[in-house]
Amino acid sequence: MGLTAAAALWAGSLLASPPGGALGVAARAGPPPECAARAPGRGAAGLGAADRSRVRYCAQLATAQARLATAPAESLRAADEAATGRPRAASPQLLAGRALHALGRDADAWERFAAVRAAAFTQESPDALLDLARVALAVGRVEDARAAYRRLAPRAAWLTPRWRRGEAMIEAGLVALAEGPAAVDEALTYLREAERAWAPVGSVSLIAAGLALSLDRAGRGAEARRAVRTASDLPTLERALEPERPWGRRLASLPSERAALVAVVAALRGDPDARERWAEAARAGGPWAEVARARAAGRVP
Repeated sequence: MGLTAAAALWAGSLLASPPGGALGVAARAGPPPECAARAPGRGAAGLGAADRSRVRYCAQLATAQARLATAPAESLRAADEAATGRPRAASPQLLAGRALHALGRDADAWERFAAVRAAAFTQESPDALLDLARVALAVGRVEDARAAYRRLAPRAAWLTPRWRRGEAMIEAGLVALAEGPAAVDEALTYLREAERAWAPVGSVSLIAAGLALSLDRAGRGAEARRAVRTASDLPTLERALEPERPWGRRLASLPSERAALVAVVAALRGDPDARERWAEAARAGGPWAEVARARAAGRVP
């Protein structure tokens, strides 16, 4: 099999994958540059040892990409096989990191991404960037997660199905909020996009709470009160943010924002325990801790 055939295998395996799976726009991007060039010679018999090695490497990468959505353990195996022949290449490490993320091994995934950091943070595929952002957030690398979400944002329209875009923009918005006052407008942009993206029913309340928190922090109280109307009751929101729940796990590295989401809904709805909720947010720390402390003391309306 020539190198052009290996590239065809890559494209064919991607295009055959489920449209809403983890492969996403990577199918449109084609193979990595090292697998796109035509090899010299006529067929396998005309290839030198270096070209045969490259064909094998590209076929292994194609297998890793094709198995990513449905069989991440096989994807990881193929990526590691590709890395054996080219230990300095970025593509096998990026695919291995994504496979490890799919397997729930985020600490190991981060090690792979960090090993090829420059390539990881300049990727074009929105699916790959979302995996990178989620892994960074899961291991507490909030600034790295923020960078990945910012690179993802202009590419998020390519995430399919639409609810994945909605979830990604909720995450991006809350990560931006955790940066402090300078990023409030950015957070609002992401959360408005999450609204438009038709997020799953279970996430609608989180969007409303995130918008209310962003608007409240921007000093737009009347808009915040309107936004909070579509949020669930407090017990439902608190359950959604519990550590063992999907959103609770996803936002584990943002304890101050998790607490503030509950606090702002309580405050805007006149809950008698609102001050205690703000006290919890203050104890969680972060750049908004002083604001939360003032709210807890009743110093800020």
